Amino acid sequence: MHQLVLLFIALFAPTTPGSLSSGMLSFARNPDQIARFMADPACVDNTANEIVRCNASNQFTWRVATTEVDMGGVRIGAGQSVALFLGAANRDPDVFERPDAFDLGRPNSGKHLSFGLGLHSCLGRQIANLQLKWFFTALFARFPGIRPADEPTWNPNLEFRSLQSLPLRLS
Repeated sequence: MHQLVLLFIALFAPTTPGSLSSGMLSFARNPDQIARFMADPACVDNTANEIVRCNASNQFTWRVATTEVDMGGVRIGAGQSVALFLGAANRDPDVFERPDAFDLGRPNSGKHLSFGLGLHSCLGRQIANLQLKWFFTALFARFPGIRPADEPTWNPNLEFRSLQSLPLRLS
């Protein structure tokens, strides 16, 4: 029941709009990726993974350690709160080659942590993936060329990263 309630909350959370706006910015700054999107169905299917890996709307989350653990020489005691910076993990150069590049052909984009893992995996992942995929399919069918018209303005909310404004040129 708890997961079902969270799923309904996620449908109205700012995460998908944040991912849509940051995805539009990534495409506008990387027009070669629009061409790949339009030419390669595998790239279309990988769009949501690469968008949320590259610039996730949800940049961090909190967890409480259930057992004592040592991570990289740092001791985390049972019961301690831990802030997990998903945006940084999604750009880990040990996991992702050229982590700052937006690349729809990236073979391991799906290894991002934006939707959590295991017990803490977001039930809304598939819905968000479909929303992102079909949004960009519809957008590029009508406007195959989007380019930045000016610099974007980011919302100041650190937890849910999204754009406040994104001036674009459409063609």
